[in-house]
Amino acid sequence: MIIILILIVALVAPLGYHRYMGVRAMRPVAIEVTGLTLDQITDIGTKASAGVVKRMLGRPQTYRTPDGAVEWQARSSGGVMIFNVTPLPGNAGFRVTSRATTMKAAYVPGYADHRTSYGRAKILTNLICKMLRIPQNARQLLRRRRRALRAIAAAGQPVSAPSPQQGQQAAPIAEP
Repeated sequence: MIIILILIVALVAPLGYHRYMGVRAMRPVAIEVTGLTLDQITDIGTKASAGVVKRMLGRPQTYRTPDGAVEWQARSSGGVMIFNVTPLPGNAGFRVTSRATTMKAAYVPGYADHRTSYGRAKILTNLICKMLRIPQNARQLLRRRRRALRAIAAAGQPVSAPSPQQGQQAAPIAEP
C-alpha cells in the first residue's frame, strides 16, 4: 500500500509543478519605469525577449493597439509571451505588462504504436497532459519575461509612488 502511495506522489508531484509553472506564466506581471522613451523601451524589450537565433534573424515586430499602447509577441517552443507598454497618467513613465497568451501542451514526441504497452502509455500521457493543460515549456516563457523586464528595469528608473499625503493610494508594483 505504501508503495502505491509513493508511486502516486511520484507521478502527481511533477505534473503539479509543471501546471503551477504554466499558471505562473499566464499571470500578468508589470513593472513601472521612467527615464526612458517608448522607443527605447520597445527596443530594449524586443531585444531581450527574443532568443539568440531570432535576434540574429530579426526582432519581434511591435504594433499599436487601439488604446494607444504598444505590444509585441515573443514566440518560443513553449508558446507566446505578450508584452504591453502603456503610458502612465501625467507622463510619469510607462507600465510594461507581460503574460503568456498561449502555451503548447506537453507531449511525448514520436510514433505511438497503439498495439504495444509503450505506445498506449504514450497516447495516454499525451491525452492527460492535454486535458490537464500541462504546458510543454513554461520555464522558457518565464525566463524570457524575466530577462526582458529586468533589462527594461535596469535601463530605466522605478516610478516613485505618490506620497500618501496627496490622498492617493500607491499601487504595488509586481516584481519579475
